[in-house]
Amino acid sequence: MKKTLAAVAVLGAFAGSALAADVTLYGRIDTGFNFSSNSIDVEGVEVVDDQDWGMASGQTTGSRLGIKGTEQISEGLAVGFVLEHGLSSDTGADSDSDRFFNRESMVQIISDYGTLAFGRMGTLNSDAGTFGFYSGAVNPFGTGWNAIPGVGGDLFAAPSARWDNMITYKSPTFAGATVYAQYSTGGDSTEDGFEENSNKFDRYVALGVNYANGGLNLAAVVDWVDEGETVANYDQEDMYTINVGGIYDFGVMKPYLAVQYFKNADEVAGILGLIEDAVR
Repeated sequence: MKKTLAAVAVLGAFAGSALAADVTLYGRIDTGFNFSSNSIDVEGVEVVDDQDWGMASGQTTGSRLGIKGTEQISEGLAVGFVLEHGLSSDTGADSDSDRFFNRESMVQIISDYGTLAFGRMGTLNSDAGTFGFYSGAVNPFGTGWNAIPGVGGDLFAAPSARWDNMITYKSPTFAGATVYAQYSTGGDSTEDGFEENSNKFDRYVALGVNYANGGLNLAAVVDWVDEGETVANYDQEDMYTINVGGIYDFGVMKPYLAVQYFKNADEVAGILGLIEDAVR
């Protein structure tokens, strides 16, 4: 009898602890119908004449299902987590066959000194996940570059929007300014022969600052990819980008400006295609 009562008391303690946590189940479904018509003539001869109509997932933003939560450990200290899975709403298929929580999978420690997070998460210069602030700060559409027709990923060079084995630090906000830092010990842990934090795989480093005051939102990110050295890619030059931009919300309009300098980034986004077109 004593053992039974003790077990009930322990279960009661765990139940009380679980109820104290703030856990949220969330998601987003983005489905629509597309119609496209492509016609290409070469020297007056039509070589392509295609029309396509159908349903597609992720018209403006990716469909996802997630769970997130925080729990206050003590005054000025909390722990949290985010698990977010991408899916195709038109078919129900996973958006990534190698991972379940492919959009974000991380734990974080939140204190008066800032937030420290570990796991798979979005880069600072994206709009992905908890810490991707740059794209939203310089893009009036409030989403990824592909929301800007004719610009999108064809203009701005950027490494992968999400990285495995990422460590992120976000400082407290002081006078409207927030500082960020990121480091990934390995680009894709699903690859065969993965050696975390070795020169065999890409590693990512980023520093950023965001200043927000009323309708003004300014942002800057410097990031660098330490390219992995493989037999097929031994002399690959490391890539880096410098991104500066901002936006001002007048209420009826949002002018924005984004400037980027990049080096050794011709194999990311749409830059390679633009270079090939230019030299033909």
